[in-house]
Amino acid sequence: MITLYFGCLTHESVSISADSMPLNVGFIAAYLEKEIPNTFNIRNFKSPNKLLKAIKENGVPDVLALSNYVWNKNLSLFFFDHVKNKSKNVLTVMGGPNFPKMAETQHEALKALSNVDFYIHQEGELAFSALMDDWLTFDRNIEVLKENGVEGCFNLTPHGGSRLNPLFKRVKQLDQFPSPYLTGQMDEFFLDNDYNPFIQTNRGCPFTCTFCHEGEMEYFSTVTKFSLDRISAELDYIGERLNGHTILSVADSNFGMYKHDKIICEKIRELQDEKDFPKFVHCTTGKNKPARILEAIEILKPGTLGLTASVQSMDDQVLKNIKRGNIRYSDYLEVQSKLKKIDPSCNSQAAMIIPLPGETKETFFAGVGKLVNAGVTKIDVYTLMMLEGTEINTEEIRHSSSYTVKWRIIPRSYSEFESVKCIETEEVGVATKDMPLEDYVSCRKLSLVLQCIYNRENFVEIVRYLEEKDIDIFDWLDRCYGNIEDCKGMASVVKSFINETVSELWDTEEEMLNFYSKDSNFRKLLDGEHGANLLQKYWVEGVIFNFEQLTDFVIEMAKELLSERNIFNEVTKIELDALRTWTLVKRADVFTVSTGSKYRLFNLSHDIQGWMQDDSGKTLEHFQFESTATFNATLSSTVQTSLEELHQRFGTDRQAMGKISTRINPKNFEREIRFA
Repeated sequence: MITLYFGCLTHESVSISADSMPLNVGFIAAYLEKEIPNTFNIRNFKSPNKLLKAIKENGVPDVLALSNYVWNKNLSLFFFDHVKNKSKNVLTVMGGPNFPKMAETQHEALKALSNVDFYIHQEGELAFSALMDDWLTFDRNIEVLKENGVEGCFNLTPHGGSRLNPLFKRVKQLDQFPSPYLTGQMDEFFLDNDYNPFIQTNRGCPFTCTFCHEGEMEYFSTVTKFSLDRISAELDYIGERLNGHTILSVADSNFGMYKHDKIICEKIRELQDEKDFPKFVHCTTGKNKPARILEAIEILKPGTLGLTASVQSMDDQVLKNIKRGNIRYSDYLEVQSKLKKIDPSCNSQAAMIIPLPGETKETFFAGVGKLVNAGVTKIDVYTLMMLEGTEINTEEIRHSSSYTVKWRIIPRSYSEFESVKCIETEEVGVATKDMPLEDYVSCRKLSLVLQCIYNRENFVEIVRYLEEKDIDIFDWLDRCYGNIEDCKGMASVVKSFINETVSELWDTEEEMLNFYSKDSNFRKLLDGEHGANLLQKYWVEGVIFNFEQLTDFVIEMAKELLSERNIFNEVTKIELDALRTWTLVKRADVFTVSTGSKYRLFNLSHDIQGWMQDDSGKTLEHFQFESTATFNATLSSTVQTSLEELHQRFGTDRQAMGKISTRINPKNFEREIRFA
């Protein structure tokens, strides 16, 4: 039997960077065994440490095939170098989207992959099977295979040229690819709960966004689907093998947007009722068809699935520049209103990217204001990644927008093996002719304010109270933005965030890698001093370690606005004091399990819970008790168990807490409050 190792590797030095099962290579492995049966002894890997151990104990495989994403490219290249140094007869194959689409740059890209024999771009099942078939036909002679070339594969020839063979056409009937679950390819990943079960129900995307790998109409525009019977069987298979798993990841680009997604959600709900899994569905919901997405959310248990709207910008001209069309703002307002009625605990998320062509500081701030006023509960802001193979990463657009590009470390994506440091990097846009660097930094500062104050609804009761007083919520956030350096406990947090926002950027990748190749500097990555996701890192500092000071600050900003409108008085002071007590008791110190029971009995002047649950329009003053009432606050055993499981998977340091924050619905991690 021929030994074949597949891998979609992830860094795990700090915590598991990419925590989903390696579904992609599982598809290729399952299809290969169908097309060329009884020939290969296949193992699939996610952990680089397990792959290194397998090579040490069993020797190099006959074939090593690894994925190429921006977050694991150098990790894969280390293993290609590692096996080729041991034997030149190992056939090495790389595949994935992190590769240029233009033929004139593909040759140079291949030259940079010195120990990769063949590269497979786009979907890989047909091309990899053809490669293995031809390799066997040529008696496993790699040089002859390179000279002849293989359909769907790219390679350098022995004479220094390159073969960029045409891609296979995409398969319309996806069920011809066997399931990685039903064929057992994913079985070993159920033995622990390090990786989330990962399903794919369709492939392709009808949208043409210039910043996205799938924005190429010629290849990805047609959406193809797996059958519902197949998906149902996979979910049953997953449900029978759970081992403490809580999250189901979905690979689709637009989950919930298609008719069959309703049936899939009904099946997931069956699984929830029978197995209490999944507690969360981690995915990107569709960019259109909001009624269908709302229906999908309503089918699942409350808090399972959030509405993820990747709006990227709220400015019409910017959207036109990136070939993107969002739903109408009026429809967006209606969707948010319906969402709150369907599932009050549901997070509605919007993603924005800076700096996009034509975006200014003013249009970005205005866009955030629109999202806030629409009732979106979580606004994530990303720095533009210049991804290989995307339209925005071309000389034409770089030049027309006068992009300033820099390099930075990808968070948690670095490891060291046998004294070799593997560090993943990303090229990012940080300034354009419309948004200079200082404005980019200002937009990042607003992003931090959103992350600490608005996102995850830590101050949802205060938001509702201000709305009752006809205070524009973005005015309040903007006031927080302008004064946050005056907040005790947050001044140093904001200063450090701004400094690191600039200092994390490097002019060249080479300069950055040379710096972190030194042991003392690499240690700064491992310790989280450098290379962290800054919004996650400083959310931890602001919300977990300075929550009381932050609460006092946001209430002070509310008082200022109320005073300016001559509506701050002794009554509003008492009401805000009650909201402060409620906020701290419900959410402070929750993520540190050891202090989860810190708050027990406490007194309140108002029935905050009754007010928040009331939909009659009554204001808080109508919920004042005749005399102070005593309440009890507890962190349920279910929440404590979930937190312990998350800490066990990701760790307990600051980087781990930042990662955890992206994998949960915070509404499910609050203290329960009852009359004592």
